[in-house]
Amino acid sequence: MAKKNELKSELKATKELLRRCLEDEIQKGNMDLPEDTVKIEDLNRRKTLERIYGLIDDIIENIYSTGKPTIELPSRSNSNIIWDERNDLLLLGQQIQKKQFHSLTSVADITRLMRVLEIINELLKKDMHATKREIFYTDVKLFQDQKNSDKSIEDVATMLYTTRNSTHVVASARGSCVGRLRIRDKNDIIDLEGLGSGGWGISPMLDNIEIIESDAEFILVVEKDAAMMRLAEARFWRDYPCIILTAQGVGNVAVRMFLKRLSKELKLPVFSLVDSDPYGHYIHSVYMRGSKR
Repeated sequence: MAKKNELKSELKATKELLRRCLEDEIQKGNMDLPEDTVKIEDLNRRKTLERIYGLIDDIIENIYSTGKPTIELPSRSNSNIIWDERNDLLLLGQQIQKKQFHSLTSVADITRLMRVLEIINELLKKDMHATKREIFYTDVKLFQDQKNSDKSIEDVATMLYTTRNSTHVVASARGSCVGRLRIRDKNDIIDLEGLGSGGWGISPMLDNIEIIESDAEFILVVEKDAAMMRLAEARFWRDYPCIILTAQGVGNVAVRMFLKRLSKELKLPVFSLVDSDPYGHYIHSVYMRGSKR
């Protein structure tokens, strides 16, 4: 019993420390990024559409002025991935990749890019979402392989200097969450304490999710789905007020973004339960610092 009380005391101290850090960040304003990196912003639907229209205007103007339009976007190659030691994040550098409309070597990439841009524009105007797989099936002859459509999707998001989620293109749902948390998914209120051992499947459409309330004291990220089920069956959060989530391995974009929202909005510390091996440390690192994707 004494050990349990000691653990709770330590958790409260950690939570208070995190709250102070978050308050300091708010007072400082936006995070200072290194000068040799670019800023990728999470945009709402209207602002993303504005960037698309601005991009198209630039292309049209380029056509009239030069007759040989090009598209510029930050390179996503390994050489342009920068580790920001101060903020402990992986960031995009300022290397620019140019795609030319009139070049035979890039005409296929440009065509796929513009097709994806057209699809994203329609999704945003209708306020709908599509999975990456759906994007591929809209034009199989053009994309030929899903790797090509996935690359174009990432290129469009990078070209607009925004996250993929802001383009309303989402990955298939993979990940679950359970514990002391209530959320609203459009008109539905969901209590994650009453969803059994399976938990709530983390929706990739996070712009529809509103965090209502939580009395949790920390967030626990679990690598293994089996460990998640065991904790859920034992109702771990009743003895230790927490929110538990898993991505069943390496955290995908939806799970990581949801975790980031939980941590920031609820001002909660995050702990991870992973295997003590290189792969487990890699999973922990992806949650902490992000990845190339």
